[in-house]
Parts: sequence; structure tokens; C-alpha cells
Amino acid sequence: PHQCVHEAGSRAIAAHLSGQKDEVLAALRDMEEASDEVVTRLKELEPAYKTAIVATTTITDQDNDVMLF
Repeated sequence: PHQCVHEAGSRAIAAHLSGQKDEVLAALRDMEEASDEVVTRLKELEPAYKTAIVATTTITDQDNDVMLF
């Protein structure tokens, strides 16, 4: 889905430059859908990532949340 975000963005720009309003809107919708999918997948990965980080570091706050910065 990440690649789809970029591809749809490129299609939107190309459509805009050629004056194709309907294609611009369609490409932007595709881009938004792909972006939402990326965010969903990242959220699904977050617990495993935090578990892996906590297992390899002692830098956490009182709630055992990883402190990256």
C-alpha cells in the first residue's frame, strides 16, 4: 500500500497537469485509501514493535512505554 500512495500521487499530479479533474479526484481518493491502509498496518505492527523494543532496552517510562526520544 505504501507504493500505491506514491503511484496515486503521481497519477494525481499528471492528471492535474493535463486538466483531467475527474482523474485527479479519483487518484486522490486512491491515494487516501492506500494511506489509510498504511496507517492501519502500522498500528497493527505497533504492539509487536514496542514489545521488541522493551525487550532490548531499559529506557521506558512508568507505564512501560518506550521512550525513543
